[in-house]
Amino acid sequence: MAFKRALAAALAAAVCLSLTGCVRAPYAPETETEIVLPEPSQEPASMILGETMDVPPVSVTLYYVAADGTSFSTVTRSIAVSEGENICEEAVNALLRSGSSPDRMDVIPSGTQLLGVEYACGIATVNLSLDALDVQSEQEHMMMLASIGNTLLSIEGVEGVNVLIDGRSIAVAGLPTGIQTEMYSSITSAYAQISAEREYFIESQTGAIERTAALYFPASAGNGLMPELRTVSFDSSDYASGLIRALCEGPLSTPGATTAIPDGADFLLENPAIEISPAGERVLRLDFSSTLRNYLAFSGLEEWQLIGSVVLTICSFAPEIDAVSIRIGNEEVLGCAVGESQIEFEGGTIRRSDFASSISSAVALYLPHADGTFERVERAVSMVRAASPLSVLYALFDGILAQNNSASVFPTGVYYDDILGVSVSDGIASVNLSANFYRQAQALDATAERGVVYAIVNTLCELEGIAGVRFYIEGISAQTLSGSIYLRSVLLPNPGLVSPEPSAVPEITATP
Repeated sequence: MAFKRALAAALAAAVCLSLTGCVRAPYAPETETEIVLPEPSQEPASMILGETMDVPPVSVTLYYVAADGTSFSTVTRSIAVSEGENICEEAVNALLRSGSSPDRMDVIPSGTQLLGVEYACGIATVNLSLDALDVQSEQEHMMMLASIGNTLLSIEGVEGVNVLIDGRSIAVAGLPTGIQTEMYSSITSAYAQISAEREYFIESQTGAIERTAALYFPASAGNGLMPELRTVSFDSSDYASGLIRALCEGPLSTPGATTAIPDGADFLLENPAIEISPAGERVLRLDFSSTLRNYLAFSGLEEWQLIGSVVLTICSFAPEIDAVSIRIGNEEVLGCAVGESQIEFEGGTIRRSDFASSISSAVALYLPHADGTFERVERAVSMVRAASPLSVLYALFDGILAQNNSASVFPTGVYYDDILGVSVSDGIASVNLSANFYRQAQALDATAERGVVYAIVNTLCELEGIAGVRFYIEGISAQTLSGSIYLRSVLLPNPGLVSPEPSAVPEITATP
């Protein structure tokens, strides 16, 4: 015990020394004042560096097709998800690994591999290997879709499921299946419905169909393409034109997104047409007016955002489309710049995979203001970073640094590297801040201190699995930042401080 007390005292002394010494350039104050770190709490001192997450097992209901081929047999399993893994991906893998059973049908063909699962904005897009096409009938294909869709929709937060095979959407009864947003209770009823639609939509051509699609919109701040669920009505098999018209309407439920094609003008010069490439691929050809580039320049968007928005939307929905070719004016698009990278489209064929890495999800950030209120804004971050508390704090700092200086209450002279680490365990996020952050925060008044603390608390508590936040300075639990808010207990979110009329989302630069 004496050794532990001595160790804690030594660590506290070391931190105090770092707080009273010179601050790294360029943030050194004009005059040095001694700032003493409060005594460490009874909790053993620990240094949290980087990011660690203690993710508890998740209970997932796996939906198998029952032996009668019409209903479902369910099994609930506890699935452990390692740090950085996707629960949706693990759930599909559990279905693929399931052995045969006399009370259910094997609807996923043997040898089928999971190529990946995208999860963004509540939409899970499953990509299976070509082995998944080895089914005996369209009914069996429908069974496979229903098994995967029902399983993923049972997971909290999943609002829609899309299943692709080798990056392509596959038709059932000649029609696009779209995104599944509700669980199927009966496979027989679901297949009967789509068969009836085929009769009047394809064979008789007397009606329209409605499908839920994922429309991909450019993020209005930062880079990325954000999916949004949308019910779209089609009166012909020209699905591409219907999807482009929906894109022109702009995002309806994603505040952090915008549109790359303005509404009110027809920028398509010709009806989309499917061509067969020399390699035997089905390529959808789109011819846009050159004036579309004027809109992009006016709106501050880049050409890759237009291309990615269109290609991801069409290839995620239209059946049997391998790629898209695009002309703008008389110029065929053979490549585009994405940030500092250049993407080349061999032979002018643009594939869904060219922009899959740009798919982003939305995270909520609480930006503090000088009057003590907060502005809740949504910012696009990559799918992987959206579930990372450390990355979300980077995005928060990014948003705060982009604010007008007169509106920001954050201490001057702090940056990303002042977030030393975040650890999540039992629903509590422990945030370890640097000695520099602590020094710079000493001058904050009570309102500003509350803004700093609850910007972090409210933002982190928006993430799934985080209910409260504790603060540490260089691994030691400090009593306050500047004297007003007690930090040695778990702080819960305070969303009541949000301003009822948020202002426009500030322009945000790239984070590390």
